[in-house]
Amino acid sequence: MKMTYHLRSRNKVGKRKLLPLIVTLVLVGSFSLVAIGAPRLVGGPLHYIALPIWKLRQFADNTIADLLVTFGEKQKLQDEIELLRLKERSNEISILSAEQYRRENEELKKTLGRDKPDRRILTAVLAAPPISPYDTLVIDVGKNKDIETGMPVLFDDVAIGTVSEVYGKTSVVTLFSSPKERHEVLIGESDTRALAEGTGGGGFVVTLPKGTKVRVGDLVRTPGLFVTIIGTIEEIQSNEADSLERAFIKSPVNVSQVSWLEVSTESPLPEEVLKDE
Repeated sequence: MKMTYHLRSRNKVGKRKLLPLIVTLVLVGSFSLVAIGAPRLVGGPLHYIALPIWKLRQFADNTIADLLVTFGEKQKLQDEIELLRLKERSNEISILSAEQYRRENEELKKTLGRDKPDRRILTAVLAAPPISPYDTLVIDVGKNKDIETGMPVLFDDVAIGTVSEVYGKTSVVTLFSSPKERHEVLIGESDTRALAEGTGGGGFVVTLPKGTKVRVGDLVRTPGLFVTIIGTIEEIQSNEADSLERAFIKSPVNVSQVSWLEVSTESPLPEEVLKDE
């Protein structure tokens, strides 16, 4: 009888020790499901549930980064160099767009009586690839800030996409580089008009007649009165036997490394975006 008593007692103690572990595993599993799985499921209720988790994850990421400063100086230096490169490319685009387009655009808008300044809402990026579905972002403004579908989303003067879904306090942004997106663009100083097709990961491709006056480094932008740069031509490919050539465009913005963006509420992009059915 005594032995039986001790065995039962030990079993009870063992179960009590396992209980915290089970609870911890359940909590971790729930956190992972909401933080990672929710952005991939676009239902509205999950956005409400996931919002505090995304906020907590942002706080945790920042806290852990601070704790690891003394142990990760090399990685930190590499990250800072990459960030500086990103800023440098963005600044180059901004300077070029200002020099080539902004002055004439402002004069034209004044002539047409449409010189009202562009209004933008600053927003934090809650989820980006690979956490969010490919070529989409989740931002922390929605109906609470009067965000609407179709509003352009920008990093400085670079247009990266449009709002495609709006919820209470969050929105989904579809990037122009999504393979399902095609957008009419103007290329270089000659304003060559073409149709840019997204290839994913911030890339685009346009097909042009061979001999078209475009070159590597040319700015690519959307038509319209407002300066909205999409990227620059990085490579041109042609075949001697073909009458066409392909120009590959790259956005200067690496969305996986961007924490803040702006939603433009008063400068809608031209309605030349075409989606494959």
